[in-house]
Amino acid sequence: MATMQLRRAKPMLGTVVMIHLSSPEAVDPDACRTRLLAAAEAAFASIHAIERAMSAHRPDSDLARMAGASPGATLALDPHTVSVIRLARYWHSLSRGAFDPCAAAARLAGVNGRPAACDAAAANGTLRDITILSATQVRLDRPVKLDLGGIAKGYAVDLAIDTLRRHGVDSALVNAGGDMRALGPLAWPVEVRGRTGFCSSSSPRAFRRARDSAVASSESAGPTGEFVRTVPRLRAAASWSACTVAARDCVTADVLTKWGLQCAEDSPRLRRALRLHKAKLWQS
Repeated sequence: MATMQLRRAKPMLGTVVMIHLSSPEAVDPDACRTRLLAAAEAAFASIHAIERAMSAHRPDSDLARMAGASPGATLALDPHTVSVIRLARYWHSLSRGAFDPCAAAARLAGVNGRPAACDAAAANGTLRDITILSATQVRLDRPVKLDLGGIAKGYAVDLAIDTLRRHGVDSALVNAGGDMRALGPLAWPVEVRGRTGFCSSSSPRAFRRARDSAVASSESAGPTGEFVRTVPRLRAAASWSACTVAARDCVTADVLTKWGLQCAEDSPRLRRALRLHKAKLWQS
């Protein structure tokens, strides 16, 4: 039976998001193509919803509203924003503060036009100042600046995969500028390329293909505090500028690349996190 392939791309999330779909044509190629197109558009719409709610560049985003809120305010947020805040708190706790979207927002305030951070000088709250009241409501003891760029893109990719699955797609790849996840048994070829060429790794074959799993890569031109708390003692001994993680879902891979850039792979806490989440990490 012939297989139909469909590829679509749109500029989103500060990069180009590509969706590759594969499906048996069955007896009606036109109907199959129509179904895949509808699934791809629904997946793009789900990503756009994440971008609209959690972009640090949008003055109307949930993040901007949290930064400009009054102390003690109760805010109604997009349910996905609340879900990502829960995940950010989990990873902040697991890493003992190494992953910190509040610190990221403070460091990046005023950079690249981030109104969600730069227009609220008094927003000095932390994740502890956010009380989650329900799936759509939070209370802020103090206004909070957040930059969720180290976690929201992976979450958006996972959401797109869930959307495709609900539309009956059983074989797909969603690639958001280095954060990607494959759905189904098909092994999708993956090449990790950085600013200076292909990523070098002691085990390059380990992430050459993605089958029903996720891969994320991050780079740093040098020691950086973006998305994570830089630990000079650990970072001074590090010679790598790129990190790639393979995991079961993209949000896990996304966060772990940010953590992995900052410390050695033999860090006991990082190694425990990798084992707990059945993830593999490569640094170069």
